[in-house]
Amino acid sequence: MRKRTICMLVAILLILPSLLITEVNASQIPVDYDIDYWYSNVDEMGIWGISSISVYVGSNSSQTSLSVANLKSYLSTAMTSWSVTKISISYASSQNNAKLGLGGITRAEATSISIPSNVVGVTSFPTQKQIARLYYSSSEKALYSITRAEVLLIESTQTSTVAGAKKVLVHEMGHVLGYYGHYDNGRVMTTYYEDITSLTPSTDEKNHLGQMY
Repeated sequence: MRKRTICMLVAILLILPSLLITEVNASQIPVDYDIDYWYSNVDEMGIWGISSISVYVGSNSSQTSLSVANLKSYLSTAMTSWSVTKISISYASSQNNAKLGLGGITRAEATSISIPSNVVGVTSFPTQKQIARLYYSSSEKALYSITRAEVLLIESTQTSTVAGAKKVLVHEMGHVLGYYGHYDNGRVMTTYYEDITSLTPSTDEKNHLGQMY
């Protein structure tokens, strides 16, 4: 059986113990919203409270496809793909001034921080706070505020080409912008790299994320 390659929103506690999601009591959550769409296998999503995200891009990878210049090009494509959020980006000169860190890393580096060998892209978040309860039909969901994020693309066969690395980053930027979990009937936010069929999210995927913006 072929081991499938995963693009994923990593369970942060397994990789970066200092980065935690803050849980709050129901009485502390100020807002309830009824929503029209839900196309995810998890009951959470996120939202940025700003209209422009500052990004720092770096790379420790020797793969040309994961060079800083190429990562910036893929990021531009990803933001166009997710234009439904109406969020723009700017580039920061240092990590300290950035809200989003984007980098390419070696497989050895990925292994050293316990990223599984079949994962080719990772998104992680610093501390988050639940800011609303969402109701889709009779199902309760949670909305978290996003203030910082990090995306890593990992050296692999899949990211060794421009086309492959671009697919991974478009997927990971969906997570960054608040699309938690996966949607296996979609085009971009599928669990497995092999099932990503387009750089353009499906109508379902756009509706799911776009309704928060």
